[in-house]
Amino acid sequence: MSFRYISTEAIVLNSIQFGEGHRIINLFTEDYGKLEASAFGVRKTKSRLGGRLEPFTISRLVLYHKNDESPYSIREVEVRFQNSAFTEDYRKYTVASALIESVILFVAKEQVEVDLYRLLSDSLLVLSRIPAEKSPYLLAMYEIKFLKLMGYNPDTTQCKRCGGEVKEGMAGMDSFHGFPLCKACMTRPGTSRP
Repeated sequence: MSFRYISTEAIVLNSIQFGEGHRIINLFTEDYGKLEASAFGVRKTKSRLGGRLEPFTISRLVLYHKNDESPYSIREVEVRFQNSAFTEDYRKYTVASALIESVILFVAKEQVEVDLYRLLSDSLLVLSRIPAEKSPYLLAMYEIKFLKLMGYNPDTTQCKRCGGEVKEGMAGMDSFHGFPLCKACMTRPGTSRP
């Protein structure tokens, strides 16, 4: 039986209640990919972990892993980033949720994706600093980079409305048809600009 402690930076994706005062925390770690870890007693009022394991939080964690059959358990949490603005502003909350959801849905358990981890953590930090009305543009840029990192390379050189060429720095975004649009199509009604 091998016991081991690991230390890694992680983003809290979500959590589910487990028993009376416990939670299973879904994490996206820099070094080990997506993991599930138990947080025993986290819902109790005197818990030293309480409030530190909320979605969108970036922390340095110490995890204990007894063996391959048992889940990880969270032993220590050092918060690096926690932004209450995501829960206070609906637009930022929905964008932050979409960022997190992409990892939940498309990254396999224990699939190490260092570049994707950095993209997600950087995007959450930038989202916390920009005005809420700019957050949809951050999401669009994140999605393009996310797709490239996952092995898909969207064509950003051809207008999605007319098929014309999109020159660098001249792209717009159509809220219905998608990204990108050429300079001529950017002036049509229903078009958003970054």
